[in-house]
Amino acid sequence: MKKRIASLLLIAALCLSLCVFPALADDAPAPVQVNVSVSIDGALVLTNANVLVYDADEDGALTLNDAFICVHDQHYDGGADAGYKAVESDWGLSMAKLWGVENGGSYGYYVNDAMAFGLSDPVNENDYIAVWSYVDTEGFSDQYCFFETREIRSASKDVDVTLMGVGFDEDWNPVAVPVAGAAILVNGEPADAVTDENGKATVHFADSGEYELSAVSDEAVLVPPYGKVIVTAVPDDAEEPTLIAPAPTLESIAVNVSIACGGELVLPHAEVMVNDVDDDGALTINDAMICAHNRYFEGGAEAGYSVVESDYGLSVAKLWGVENGGSYGYYVNDAMAWGLSDPIQAKDCIVAWVYVDTENWSDQYTFFEAHKISTTDMDVTVTLLGIGFDEDWNTVTVPVAGAMVTVNGMPNVEGLLTDEEGKVTLRFSGAGVFELSATSENAILVPPYGKIGVNSFADTTKHWAEEEIETVISAGLMGDAGKGSFAPNDNLTRGQLVTVLYRMAEFPEAEGEMPFTDVKDTAFYADAVLWANANGIVNGRSANKFAPNDKVTRQELVTMLYRYAKFQGWDVSVGENTNILSYNDVFSVKEWAMSAMQWACGAGLVQGNKGDLDPNGNATRAQFAAILARLLG
Repeated sequence: MKKRIASLLLIAALCLSLCVFPALADDAPAPVQVNVSVSIDGALVLTNANVLVYDADEDGALTLNDAFICVHDQHYDGGADAGYKAVESDWGLSMAKLWGVENGGSYGYYVNDAMAFGLSDPVNENDYIAVWSYVDTEGFSDQYCFFETREIRSASKDVDVTLMGVGFDEDWNPVAVPVAGAAILVNGEPADAVTDENGKATVHFADSGEYELSAVSDEAVLVPPYGKVIVTAVPDDAEEPTLIAPAPTLESIAVNVSIACGGELVLPHAEVMVNDVDDDGALTINDAMICAHNRYFEGGAEAGYSVVESDYGLSVAKLWGVENGGSYGYYVNDAMAWGLSDPIQAKDCIVAWVYVDTENWSDQYTFFEAHKISTTDMDVTVTLLGIGFDEDWNTVTVPVAGAMVTVNGMPNVEGLLTDEEGKVTLRFSGAGVFELSATSENAILVPPYGKIGVNSFADTTKHWAEEEIETVISAGLMGDAGKGSFAPNDNLTRGQLVTVLYRMAEFPEAEGEMPFTDVKDTAFYADAVLWANANGIVNGRSANKFAPNDKVTRQELVTMLYRYAKFQGWDVSVGENTNILSYNDVFSVKEWAMSAMQWACGAGLVQGNKGDLDPNGNATRAQFAAILARLLG
């Protein structure tokens, strides 16, 4: 068995050695896996191909442009150099060649069956991307369509499928509509099945196996959809063949939600844990809205949020307690959402609002080009963009001029408005974390949300814990680790830990004689050690050794914080009912640290990493800052 495992590992290593991946910058975003389908002149030339996407254009983000470069490099003969090209245009980066075809810019692309605004749109793990060259290069009438369920597993040889397409309502909002009269293709061949007025068709499969679906129509030019059917073996005399629906375990995901009412942000960029509260088997915008109201709206979703079934599917009927006849909007990652049933993913940014202009719906969706900026500069330039429409009613990104960018709810200090490019330079007088939004006297804006972190130290800029670090610096709890740096990734020491707790306690008088021979009276942590030891918050390593320079494990850290909380008389009862058995390494937690770890998890101070608590791992200064910020929160 050991020889077999060793052989498999050797084979894997050899396979990896044959794969050539570009050298990524240290701060480059981590690559993601996506699936891509490419259609040229109405025919699928690449179906649901797995693509590893990295920051190929080196712009610091994973975007559609990166996905298209990577799909050509990995699947097109000659790579992206031969098959793909993008150029700068009046509307930003535009496609100029796809799969070797140059047709004057007539290309389209959707992500997860939602219209993309441009090549700079972000991509995420497991996204499905469809890209095509238009057949109708003059009227752009090619209709994007998709199977309502992209993959079906069935124990029956007769399988029902539904073909949907993207249309527009009377106000030119995109809506999903059934595609009637389309012929279903199975592995590229007609299947003797045509969709009805509801977009439905029954496809017969002679044998078990995996089949690829698509569709064509004599009545319209379709962007060919992709689907898959897996038919499992079933006896011919089976009485009642049934669909086998895989039962995925839907884990909760964290997203950020902003809600605006009356032209003002009532919930700015709040973190929301989303689960399948509507029990429809998917994590959707509707789930996010329910969970956001349950957590942040007084009275929960029952009081503040409701939906109704309409001709266009599920629609909002009440948002943040406001009922206004259905005038609501919502975007995901600055892209227009089709409906409440749209899927969401971890780290999505969802914006929902109540229209101010309930007759013409003229409220303009706006967003900062960079949602979050980290810098040590005191002068920071931001760009405000909005969603507009070109002459063909395609959505485009446009600069928003003449808007007042607000900082923490107040007009910026200089009183400057955005220029014709949507830019304005903000001046800050010191370090801190600042929240941005914008208003305008020229238009009704859906208020955007942005954040600027003016950092005290260069080595915390773009660090995962930069906001938490700045919070504890502003509170006077942590600071310079030496040589003008914070050293966020350095291990936390026992001396540093007790010093922070001493500062939190507002420097109480330390009485008595120092019992530890390794703590000098002149050490910066001397009074803190004497106080913490006297009050049972931090013990020595022995009767006369404190070991101030020793590293602190994660379970030691939460134990000391737990003792500090009890010393201050804080309520720590949340730990009594907190079950941490779901963590993979829970039995690595020492008995003396178990109550503290339960409290820390129950209070949201410790969140684990990929199902692990890592109790014996050394805590870093950044991790300590993050826990402190949550504790202060």
